[in-house]
Amino acid sequence: MHRSLVSIVFAAVAFISAVLPAGADSSEAEKTYGTYLRLVRDKHYQQAWDLLMSRKQAGDRWTEREYPEWFGRDVAPEVSALVNDWVEKAAKEGNADAQVMLATKYLQSDSRGERLAEAIALLDKAADQGNKTALYYLSQMNPKALESRGITSKYVGRRVDK
Repeated sequence: MHRSLVSIVFAAVAFISAVLPAGADSSEAEKTYGTYLRLVRDKHYQQAWDLLMSRKQAGDRWTEREYPEWFGRDVAPEVSALVNDWVEKAAKEGNADAQVMLATKYLQSDSRGERLAEAIALLDKAADQGNKTALYYLSQMNPKALESRGITSKYVGRRVDK
């Protein structure tokens, strides 16, 4: 089940990366990449993560390669904890990508459907922001199955334009 979650997260990240702007490839980007690599090597994970996220937002292309590495199954426990904390916090703050990741985590780890409503609510919030991954996931769900559990979404079962 963990491998499925990782696969979905990687697919989501790849999809998200494909729609991001080309990026700020410059000497500044090269410098920050070197700094990032040193921080990771020296196990200053919080600083490396903060730099990665700020440069990802700035559009540096190197972040497209490095970002998925933080979600791998072979990461150090402190890296996993850092990423999980970020996903939780960022989702609450309205970050659509984090909302999709957290919803995916809930869907994958919840065999009894106890967090299904919460997952759909997170996907709805991300979809409201135009997140294509959330829109796609919701479009693939069966509205009647969700309604039978008392869960509704304006996006469930709707066709997604490519």
